[in-house]
Amino acid sequence: MKRNLTAVINFLALLAPLPLPHEGINQAPIAFTHVVVIDTANASIQQDMTVFIVGDHIADVGKAAEIKVPKSVQVVDARGKFLIPGLWDMHVHTFRHSPRSTNTWYFPLFIANGVTGVRDMWTTGDDFPQVVQFRKDLADGSFLGPRYGAVAWTVDGPEPIFPNSDVVTTPQEARDFVHRVKASGVD
Repeated sequence: MKRNLTAVINFLALLAPLPLPHEGINQAPIAFTHVVVIDTANASIQQDMTVFIVGDHIADVGKAAEIKVPKSVQVVDARGKFLIPGLWDMHVHTFRHSPRSTNTWYFPLFIANGVTGVRDMWTTGDDFPQVVQFRKDLADGSFLGPRYGAVAWTVDGPEPIFPNSDVVTTPQEARDFVHRVKASGVD
């Protein structure tokens, strides 16, 4: 269940003016007590739980009466609140729309809405250096945003529907395309 509970950021935004994760991931441990946990792995609702966070990891989850929270930990009484797993937006186009500042509002907006991971559906080889930079900046806390998956660029047949698609017309061209995509480092 610990892996499924990574959307703490969404919950934090609802509770109180707590430090945002990009302000320093080494923040003091925090415990959300008496919270309702939506456990999507088991399709269950778990009442009166404590979720104990250390850094950027869920250290413990259990019934509120059974989890001992040290006095040095920041405690948030979350009665009447819900904690859900992080959501994923499986179809975004970071590089294909009008220019926007991804680190100023686009990526933080995902986090504010509980989306802790995205999958970019059209990332060309030319875009991949920016993908590497996004991941570096997200990992070191330079800006707030979701985990970032970059799929690849679009491949189409001899009369492509989407402009700038890569075109393959034979099975060998398709194999070569797959090898080129894999070699580029996209996910």
